[in-house]
Amino acid sequence: MKPAKEYILEQLTENTGTHFLDSGGENGRAWQRNKGKDLEAEPEYIIETGDNETIVMFSTFHYLNERLETDEFTEMVNGIIEENDLHWVQEVAKELQEMGYEVDEINTVNTYNHSAPVTQDFLYIPFEVDRETYILLQTHNGADIRGGWSQAKAYKLSEFAEGFGAVCVDVETKDGGYYESREGYFNEALEIESAIIL
Repeated sequence: MKPAKEYILEQLTENTGTHFLDSGGENGRAWQRNKGKDLEAEPEYIIETGDNETIVMFSTFHYLNERLETDEFTEMVNGIIEENDLHWVQEVAKELQEMGYEVDEINTVNTYNHSAPVTQDFLYIPFEVDRETYILLQTHNGADIRGGWSQAKAYKLSEFAEGFGAVCVDVETKDGGYYESREGYFNEALEIESAIIL
């Protein structure tokens, strides 16, 4: 069975094309930047501190890799995606509905709409099968959010994925303070000791 990590790396580096009207310039799209990177070796989070602000951004690869798994059901769904050349999570949801699964494409979540503090946006549809939670997921590999989405893939949420997508950043500062932010943005310069994303 193909591990989730391999699917995630494929999605984050998938060539989703270029267009002369997008804002990606020559090499500014996420898939282009990711091609030359070792995403596994990158830090789990990045801290940028200015005079009056601190921004914490989490690696999309690490966030997904820690929370997603594959199993026989996801392998079956990913096979259907490949066989039928399905691209969008909504297309996959409709295919699963026709097979008798309860998947509501209205429940699509896009991290961009929530200013999630991740290095690369993604969208997903959560659903349940036999009391297990699954998602159909696409990563944003382009420049402008309206285009440049990877092919959809199916994953099972791991036991550590409670609250998946409801991203919140908790930080501890070197002086022992604790701060929380929904967007990874703090309105002061902080010396951060550690950070976690929920």
